[in-house]
Amino acid sequence: MNTYDTGGAANACIRLHEGLLNADVDSKLLVLHKKKM
Repeated sequence: MNTYDTGGAANACIRLHEGLLNADVDSKLLVLHKKKM
Protein backbone atom coordinates (compact mmCIF):
# COMPACT_ATOMS: atom_id res chain seq x y z
CA MET A 1 0.00 0.00 0.00
CA ASN A 2 1.39 3.39 -0.96
CA THR A 3 0.00 6.91 -1.34
CA TYR A 4 1.65 7.63 -4.70
CA ASP A 5 3.11 5.44 -7.44
CA THR A 6 6.07 7.81 -7.97
CA GLY A 7 9.01 8.70 -5.74
CA GLY A 8 11.53 6.78 -3.68
CA ALA A 9 9.10 5.01 -1.36
CA ALA A 10 6.91 4.04 -4.32
CA ASN A 11 9.90 2.61 -6.20
CA ALA A 12 10.83 0.49 -3.18
CA CYS A 13 7.22 -0.66 -2.80
CA ILE A 14 7.02 -1.62 -6.48
CA ARG A 15 10.34 -3.53 -6.28
CA LEU A 16 9.07 -5.43 -3.24
CA HIS A 17 5.77 -6.21 -4.99
CA GLU A 18 7.59 -7.46 -8.12
CA GLY A 19 9.95 -9.56 -6.00
CA LEU A 20 7.01 -11.19 -4.25
CA LEU A 21 5.34 -11.93 -7.60
CA ASN A 22 8.59 -13.48 -8.87
CA ALA A 23 8.61 -15.69 -5.75
CA ASP A 24 5.08 -16.89 -6.66
CA VAL A 25 3.47 -14.95 -3.80
CA ASP A 26 -0.02 -13.58 -4.47
CA SER A 27 0.73 -9.85 -4.07
CA LYS A 28 -1.43 -6.81 -4.74
CA LEU A 29 -0.28 -3.19 -4.84
CA LEU A 30 -2.77 -0.54 -3.71
CA VAL A 31 -2.06 3.11 -4.64
CA LEU A 32 -4.19 6.09 -3.58
CA HIS A 33 -2.97 8.61 -6.22
CA LYS A 34 -1.93 6.89 -9.46
CA LYS A 35 0.21 8.98 -11.84
CA LYS A 36 1.97 6.30 -13.93
CA MET A 37 0.14 4.51 -16.70
